[in-house]
Amino acid sequence: MATNSPESAPQAGDATASDLIILDIGKRDADAVKKLRKGKGKLLNKVNNAVEQLRDAGKIEKNAQVVLIVVREKNSGLFDSD
Repeated sequence: MATNSPESAPQAGDATASDLIILDIGKRDADAVKKLRKGKGKLLNKVNNAVEQLRDAGKIEKNAQVVLIVVREKNSGLFDSD
């Protein structure tokens, strides 16, 4: 039986590679990424559809909380220091 006590709650570092699902949506333009960051747009619909397919296939639980992290690569231009 699962409890919600802090002792039994999974910690951030407890995830293993088998617990992770990575959805690669490929390269997109900056406007599409900006809309996704705001929780809008076609990319959000694409992510929602993919999550629903994963739920239907039993890859994730029906009531699982989805966490989406959006990152962009930093441009490494001629005058960037990093």
